[in-house]
Amino acid sequence: MYLIRNVIFSLLISCLSFTCVTVVAQVSAIRHNTESKLVNFGNNKIRMTLSYDGKATIAALQVNGQQVISHPSGIYSEVRTPRGTYSTQRLAASPRVSVAGNIITVAGIVYGGEDATITEKWKFTVSATDIKYAIDRSFSKDILVEESSFPT
Repeated sequence: MYLIRNVIFSLLISCLSFTCVTVVAQVSAIRHNTESKLVNFGNNKIRMTLSYDGKATIAALQVNGQQVISHPSGIYSEVRTPRGTYSTQRLAASPRVSVAGNIITVAGIVYGGEDATITEKWKFTVSATDIKYAIDRSFSKDILVEESSFPT
């Protein structure tokens, strides 16, 4: 009887451990396709697709299973000056994307015009409950910005 209980208890613990590992693995995920320059990431609550082929945009956004954004222009950064409007929808070169654990970093986002060069770095931290997003933006020189926007 003691041996049977220990075996059943061991199997129960093994099953619980396996289930926990499976659930954690399914709760947050990052899939980086370097060939198509797409990163799909998220959790059970929110999912995003980052597109970085000559641009830096959130091409798709799903919240609680509902598609909120699915458009070629997506969500992007934009700066409007007296001389023009510049955005991350069209970059001179594709940015560099790296994935380390649950952190996605998009560096080398460079856009702008004769006014100035704008450089951004995006960082997404994916957890089981949310996605934290940080953006660093710098300008090559002081300019008059009439309007500025970025993904929030």
